[in-house]
Formats: sequence, structure tokens, C-alpha cells
Amino acid sequence: LSSVDRDDKAVEDVFPQTSAQLDVYPNPGAEQLNVKLQLERPGRVQLQLVDLLGHTVLQMPVQEVPAGDSFQAVAVPASVPAGMYLVQCSVDGQRPVAVRWVKN
Repeated sequence: LSSVDRDDKAVEDVFPQTSAQLDVYPNPGAEQLNVKLQLERPGRVQLQLVDLLGHTVLQMPVQEVPAGDSFQAVAVPASVPAGMYLVQCSVDGQRPVAVRWVKN
């Protein structure tokens, strides 16, 4: 389904979603999160760990990432409580893709 704004433009047309495939492991995990990212073209990538209330728990610096597969290990601070989170990835400021991740 597509959301439509008052000008009859699909939200996806106004705010395109990041064209990336995202995988995280281990899931569930604890102090380290491994991120596999597949990009169709190079771009500036922003990774975030977000709780289910929408609060950003961890934000990685923006990085230039080449097209194809890339991997990144992310240290998850002990201060992040156990629970379910979203790992969000946006490329070049587009609407992010997200994957659920559980911290033990």
C-alpha cells in the first residue's frame, strides 16, 4: 500500500526509500552487532540503532560506502538494555530500511 499526500503524490515518490539490502547478525546478540550491507551504487551511509519507541540508542558516523557488499562490526554499549531494536540504514539521506534485532 502506498500513502498519498494532499497533492496526490505517493509518499514514496517524495521520500524515496534507501535502495539497500541490510542483514544483521548474530540475532539475538549482545555486545557486538555485525551489519552486512548491499548497495546498488556507492553512497553516504548512516546506521542507527533505534528502540521500539523511536528513540535513537546508537548512531554511527556517516561513512562513504562503495557499491556491492560491505560489512561493519558495531560495538553495542553495555548501557543499552536487553530488548528489541531496529537497525536502520539510510543512504544519501533517503528514507531508511530497517531490520529487527534483539539484544540479550
